[in-house]
Amino acid sequence: MTARTHGTYTRYKLEGCRCYPCAGAASDYRANRERAIAYGTWQPFVDHGCTPEAAAQRLGITVGYVKALHRLAIRREAAA
Repeated sequence: MTARTHGTYTRYKLEGCRCYPCAGAASDYRANRERAIAYGTWQPFVDHGCTPEAAAQRLGITVGYVKALHRLAIRREAAA
């Protein structure tokens, strides 16, 4: 497991770190969220039009060999 950086909302929320920098990051996140809700600019949901596959296609990134086999439900040994 990769250790997340201290002083981030992610570490506070997912790893339960309650150190001063992480708690400060969580406090900042909550304050910004509440402010955005008050101004009516809060958008908690992500646009589903930009999936990882769509973003990769726009950038011209191809799917790797292992990912392609996984999507086609083919075992790696059978493809070799």
